[in-house]
Amino acid sequence: DGVVESTRDIYEIYFSDREKLLILTGEMQPEDHRELLELCNTFLDFCSSIGDVKRLYTAGGSLNEMLTGEPRVVGVATKPQLREILVSSDVDTLGSEFTTITWFNGLILGMASDRNIEAIGFYGEISDKSLPQPLAAKSIVKAFAKIEHLSISTKPFDVQYEEVLDHIERNKGTKNLDQ
Repeated sequence: DGVVESTRDIYEIYFSDREKLLILTGEMQPEDHRELLELCNTFLDFCSSIGDVKRLYTAGGSLNEMLTGEPRVVGVATKPQLREILVSSDVDTLGSEFTTITWFNGLILGMASDRNIEAIGFYGEISDKSLPQPLAAKSIVKAFAKIEHLSISTKPFDVQYEEVLDHIERNKGTKNLDQ
């Protein structure tokens, strides 16, 4: 509507006492590396203040513009034993096609390892960085649930996927100013 507002990075933490599970989520990550380092340290400190951290998981996307079908999930681990857990859970591990894991997902894994916290990173294939990717999220949640022996409904991701398809259909032929 012609009014400029300053953007704010907002992060939310969800906690399940029953499952001993804590989730950090946010819409974006800091662009300044010092702020990113502070975010990672603050989150790890907060987790440690609650109690012993059993394992840290990260989730992100891996761009594959030629994606068809259910997105594949690849994983990385901070210890060989965790890599074996990925393999036994039918999660492909990152190969030589990836040389670095950037920004939050890479930094938090390294910092967790430095603090002797087990960590696993999941990366779901995405076909477009500009749209939500609920099927990639669904694939990641299914992999996480299998490893942690949890029952997690993925139906909300199917609903969100239909909403994304509706959005694409409604906006066909319109020009995006960001392009």
